[in-house]
Amino acid sequence: MLKKIFFCLLIALFLGQQAAHSRPRIRETDPLTIEEIEILTEQLNSPEVGVRRNALEWLAYNYEVAPPLIPQIAALLGDTTFAPSMTSGFGNGFGGTIGGYASLTLGNIGYQAIPALAEVIQTGTTTAKLNAISSLRRIYDSDVVAPLLLALNDSEEKVRASAASTLKASGQSEYNIEPFINAMQNSSPFVREVAMYLIGHTYIRKGDTEGQRLRAVAVLEALKDRDDKVSKQALTNLLSASINGGWPKYQRQSEALAQLLKHADPKIRRKAAYSLAAYGDARAESTLTLDLKSKDKDTRLDAIHGFARLKSLAPTVTLIDMLAQYDDFNTRRALAYTLAEIGDQRAVEPLFKVIRNEQGGPIPFIREAIEKITGQSIYNHPLWKASLVKKETLTTATP
Repeated sequence: MLKKIFFCLLIALFLGQQAAHSRPRIRETDPLTIEEIEILTEQLNSPEVGVRRNALEWLAYNYEVAPPLIPQIAALLGDTTFAPSMTSGFGNGFGGTIGGYASLTLGNIGYQAIPALAEVIQTGTTTAKLNAISSLRRIYDSDVVAPLLLALNDSEEKVRASAASTLKASGQSEYNIEPFINAMQNSSPFVREVAMYLIGHTYIRKGDTEGQRLRAVAVLEALKDRDDKVSKQALTNLLSASINGGWPKYQRQSEALAQLLKHADPKIRRKAAYSLAAYGDARAESTLTLDLKSKDKDTRLDAIHGFARLKSLAPTVTLIDMLAQYDDFNTRRALAYTLAEIGDQRAVEPLFKVIRNEQGGPIPFIREAIEKITGQSIYNHPLWKASLVKKETLTTATP
């Protein structure tokens, strides 16, 4: 009886009676009856825009019972009729059109709507395709990848761009990269460029060695792509491999990075050296040593951090000299961290010389570096005790 009363209120809403908007918003969970499906189908096909909008609003809210009506909702994705909602917060962010409301509703329904959305992407109008892609953006399921990759081949630039944007957003999730690797065989450079971006950015578990290997191989192959944008994206992936996500060392990957140490672009040489250092490859040392002397602060910082990864004793003297030469916070902190990672005892005394802040206390990152190198608290170190005696002597001598 209560359900019949609720459904009568729904029909009243469909007919545009304002009083129906005050009804309690209780989410329906019981499956729709055949009669209810028929009534909702009639409302979705109504010539009255308000009726279509209200039916979609109800279905978007009660998405759990909406799957039987997916085909009817999908048919409205191309409807450009403007129909601003009278219910606060519903659908107006989707353009205030019937197609926008249909997109919101299918996105709420979730994975069960993917086949219908894929069909719209293949056969629908441009508007319908764009709304279908908007729906897929709201669905967190790996099955959204296939229809979105299909949309990358669309004749309309707007559709391709929307699909690329959605794929790039979803690519941050833990998806299987094989569809993206397969897409690298596509004849369209745009498709290959987006696929290469996704290959570099899709999360892969560290334990998935086969997935990591497939990614490394795909990136290395794409370096030779005939399209400049694709090869540049592959280069970006390669240079960030050791930084973003920590790809495991792969021999061909290291060789490719070593070749980039001779690249004409100094930024590429710098990033290649940094990436090689992350793999503990000594071939990065000469480039990093030169970069320590650069006039550019960012280049120097990258080189300093590169040696922290390489853990080579060779640059210790240069790094110690820089400790006295540069007094800015970022450089000093980077030097302290790197000297601590290298662990050379020669750095202890120079670090003590710059340990005090303006108030006379120890600078935390300098203290941590000394303690990591020495394996003891600075307060137990003779140099700290000596500095206290010196400070007291100076204080006493002051008139």
